[in-house]
Amino acid sequence: MLAAGLAWSAAVARPLDVIRDRGVLSLCAHANALPFASKTQDPPGFQIELGRALAAALGVTLHVEWVTTGIQFRAADCDIVLDTIAVPEAQAERRLQLSKPYQRSGVGLALGASTRGVDKFDDLIGRRVAVQGRSLAAMLLGQRGVRLAFFGYEE
Repeated sequence: MLAAGLAWSAAVARPLDVIRDRGVLSLCAHANALPFASKTQDPPGFQIELGRALAAALGVTLHVEWVTTGIQFRAADCDIVLDTIAVPEAQAERRLQLSKPYQRSGVGLALGASTRGVDKFDDLIGRRVAVQGRSLAAMLLGQRGVRLAFFGYEE
């Protein structure tokens, strides 16, 4: 599940009046994760479009912090993160305060028409599976010992 989140310093989020006084809304997004976000801006991705709309509604400008790793994310000074995996244990670690989800996503497995015998995760062991780098699928399959081939996320 993906959810909108407010990043917070220590125990509380940056107050809305401080954001307005600063004149800037800071959004953390991945630089190469269409349809969500793209640093190339053509297209920008719906997180960037949503961030622009939120900033306009607040009467401030949008500043995007491009992050690709957890270390970069933790070091960034973000007011909002428009996608995260809603895992309660990870919220405190990532300094997130979740809002109501605005969209949900899932992971699918595509198999060739001639592929047989894949009904569960364990059936993938010994097979090579292509996954998007740094994705939920990569994490889950990697933890189960599946041999992975990575694609996507040019850095």
